[in-house]
Amino acid sequence: ALATALLLLLFGLSAIPFNYALSFLFDNHNSAQISLLVINFTTGFIATMAFVIMDSINSTKELATSLRLVFLCFPPYNLGEGLLRLSASFFTGTILGKDVNIFGWGVVGGPLVLMAVEAVAYLALTLMLETKMARRLSDALDSLRTASFFGELDRTAELPMRTGGAP
Repeated sequence: ALATALLLLLFGLSAIPFNYALSFLFDNHNSAQISLLVINFTTGFIATMAFVIMDSINSTKELATSLRLVFLCFPPYNLGEGLLRLSASFFTGTILGKDVNIFGWGVVGGPLVLMAVEAVAYLALTLMLETKMARRLSDALDSLRTASFFGELDRTAELPMRTGGAP
């Protein structure tokens, strides 16, 4: 029960700043909500199941291992992996009679540590995106784009224009 509670707690602490940081990619809150739902479902359920399936097939084990490194950056994947490992450890202990440390790195220890690190990292990213420094950088990039766009318009204005009459 404690391992599940910690998984859920750290998932909440890492998923909130993760989703908040991703929300800066959207201008419309409706599209942001739907997109974040799809991202969380994809990284939490589909990626977890894809890894389990690919890891069980010999020809795709190497790819599964490589993709897992990417998946570990997403809090929903870590929650899914932690819950799967926790349930597997229960059956290992019950059926095989082996003593399993559920807080070991190979069970829920890894996902817990990763979600704690992600909570801090995504919170730092979110705070950076919210500060005026990040906004100044964004405004500077926008002004460069605008200057470049208007520079193109100024050059087209310099082209000779016909003033009526037949060519």
